[in-house]
Amino acid sequence: MKKVLLQCYFNKNLGDDLFIKIVREQFKDCEITCLLPDGTDIDSVTYLGIKSWTYKKMYRRLDKILYRMFNKTPILDKFVGEFNQVIILGGSLFIEHKDWKNQLYIYKRLVNSANRVDIIGANFGPFTSDLFLKEYTNLFRNVNNIVFRDIESVNYFPELTNVIVRKDFVLNLNIDRYGKRNDNSIAISVMNIKSKANLEKYSENYFDFLKLQAEYFLSKGYNVKLFSFCEPEGDLEACELLAKMIDSENVDIVNYDNNINHVLEEYSNCEYVIGTRFHSSILGILFQKKILPLSYSVKTNNALGLISNELEVININSLATQRIDVTNYNKIKELEMSDTVDSLKIIAGGR
Repeated sequence: MKKVLLQCYFNKNLGDDLFIKIVREQFKDCEITCLLPDGTDIDSVTYLGIKSWTYKKMYRRLDKILYRMFNKTPILDKFVGEFNQVIILGGSLFIEHKDWKNQLYIYKRLVNSANRVDIIGANFGPFTSDLFLKEYTNLFRNVNNIVFRDIESVNYFPELTNVIVRKDFVLNLNIDRYGKRNDNSIAISVMNIKSKANLEKYSENYFDFLKLQAEYFLSKGYNVKLFSFCEPEGDLEACELLAKMIDSENVDIVNYDNNINHVLEEYSNCEYVIGTRFHSSILGILFQKKILPLSYSVKTNNALGLISNELEVININSLATQRIDVTNYNKIKELEMSDTVDSLKIIAGGR
């Protein structure tokens, strides 16, 4: 049986957990294990039905000492070497934050130890330094495939033939089991945008905008469902605040608490979607809903633009506290899926 090691982001985030769900369901004949840092909620990994191994602080410290002395990380090297393939899976993986060199160190050790490495579903940046780009260019030279979800990321690496672009990986999700009715409701993905330094000043306009949209749909007889995609990052708190502002018995909160199928079932039955979380818009597209994406970064605009030019995307930093007519909500009737399947082929080792 083929053994696959996943390196992912774990923080009870629906979007990232959908990546893992897709891999687990599409590759049932593989033994899949997730590489975890200390402090990860093991219950969430267990719920996803996969094995896990924690790279404990003690192991990391010992490996770092040996790395400085011998340029080797024997604990991680031995474990990673047991797998046929390492898949680094996620969206915002390559951002130049203050701890980026430590993250790069982990990626380098994985690439050095693995039999095969593929990076799927990411975008590159934002970054400001030439060193950041140089270091990752050197890393990517030794990776089998890098599949970005926006063309702008690909353009940073014109000399690397192993770097390609495909639509977001979550579009590979099998949705056959979920309902396709529209139950006269609107789904609103809500975020605590105060947690993002560059968006804090827009928080009041953001919540006022969502309140006005919700009240408009309530006046038309719709129910409103507020979706919390990532409780640890403040989504549930933001939903509770918005629900209090709207003050209607026809408002419900749907919180992701490791039960993916429950959230997807609730989501699939809505007619309209206002998406703040990136993957709330992706799910709206996948379920063929009438969607209004709200963007909090250029990466959202770029990735959605690759999927379709039909979407009207509203930037949070330019929100006006006014109602948007329902004609602004777009529905993509036919989505070309062939290039998303390529990502699955890569994971299967077919490229």
